[in-house]
Amino acid sequence: TLGLLNDVIAQLVFDPLFLLPLPCVTRFENNHLQFYKYILSSQIVWLIVVAEQGPAYIACFIHRHQAVLPPSTHWRLSKRAKIALLTFLSLIMITPVPLLWVRVLFEAQQFCLFQKFLSPDWPSDLLDRTVCSSFELIQRFAFLSSFLNISVILIVVSIVVHTFQQLGQSHLLSEKQRYYQRIMIRILILQYIIKSLIPAVVLIPNVAGFAVLVFGWSGSAVYPVILLILSTNSTNSFTHSAVLLGTTPLYRGIIKSIV
Repeated sequence: TLGLLNDVIAQLVFDPLFLLPLPCVTRFENNHLQFYKYILSSQIVWLIVVAEQGPAYIACFIHRHQAVLPPSTHWRLSKRAKIALLTFLSLIMITPVPLLWVRVLFEAQQFCLFQKFLSPDWPSDLLDRTVCSSFELIQRFAFLSSFLNISVILIVVSIVVHTFQQLGQSHLLSEKQRYYQRIMIRILILQYIIKSLIPAVVLIPNVAGFAVLVFGWSGSAVYPVILLILSTNSTNSFTHSAVLLGTTPLYRGIIKSIV
């Protein structure tokens, strides 16, 4: 997954974005990533990978929630019910993708209406390598994506609140079990909060790529930018490990024994 994300973000960085009346992206002729036909394909793959992390975290919170419920409660879900619920959420989370895939690209003759905005100094084959999107469709996509993101946050908050309520009311759990469940749910909350910072991970590579274009860097000057992109992509695994070590004595003990 990290390798795929690296490829996708590199595609986004090395395809320059031109500030025309429409959001347009022009591919380099010698682009080293020929697997994707369009920049849009790269973005869709990345969106699917990111969107499916929502149901994955909801599954983790449901697991913690179910662990503290009494056997007779109506909130307890069977294995089939969990699978059905998470499958439904996984399908819902990728519903914004068709808004980018279907009718999002302008026809060539429509884009020709904007040829007058192009400088004569630009390459003659520029139009053949340019992909433009519709502001209207992007707005629909942004609205639906924001709605789904808020929905995931509300679901997670509701599960967490009910989990802590059950921990305070349950008489079937010992003090040791309650302490363990509280620790595990707090660790999960920290991981989720850190994961919610992923927009910064996306912003840094794009800012770096924009700097490459503005300052005209090439050759070895681009290598630090590539390292920055790779390092920002790996921040999730680093922060995940930092949270576990900072909140779980068991993991710290294992690390100490290894060292």
